[in-house]
Amino acid sequence: MPRAQTFVDVPASVAAYTQLKRAIVTASIPPGTPLVESSLMERFGLGRTPMREALHRLVADGLIVIFPRRGVIVGQLGLREIQQLFEARIAVEAETTRLAALRISEADRQNMRILNKEIHATESHLSFATFLDIDQRIHLELVRLAQNTYLAEAAARILTLNEWLWHVHMTRHGVESTDFASHDAIVDAVITGDAHGARQAMIDHIERSRALLRVSL
Repeated sequence: MPRAQTFVDVPASVAAYTQLKRAIVTASIPPGTPLVESSLMERFGLGRTPMREALHRLVADGLIVIFPRRGVIVGQLGLREIQQLFEARIAVEAETTRLAALRISEADRQNMRILNKEIHATESHLSFATFLDIDQRIHLELVRLAQNTYLAEAAARILTLNEWLWHVHMTRHGVESTDFASHDAIVDAVITGDAHGARQAMIDHIERSRALLRVSL
């Protein structure tokens, strides 16, 4: 006899945070946009208290800015912030990828291969939004494999800002075939347990992304 399906209610504050964060990260709400609390409540069908809690969490994430007596706006990443973001990516992701290569299991190896096949499939359709979704999953999977809580906390914020940066880039400048950065060297090094090679492959991957953005920023 099939088990009855159960549903877990998501707290309103979590729902508000998740929905508004996604709208900002995907540039559905562009950088610099003023955020009016009442309009957000109507758009997402949520109350004032959960929306305020969500806004404060998004301030901590670096996605919005609150100006006293002026209101709330979606943040913007300037050249200085982008430079710092890439420095942080190299510091955190190079290490998580090195640790992932040392701690990966056989089941995880297969999962990495599947993710890499999925991201390659996006190239033939030039679906950069889908590419970004799978790219995020790959990078978060490497963080999970590293099995380090403190690195995971740092990586979560860094990767959110990186995804936001690329969605804004795509919205403003469109997509070129060269924007589809390969993960092959990273995946190959991680699944073979080559910790040094995995670390270097991630650094090369991040530097290539930085070079691509310099062309259009």
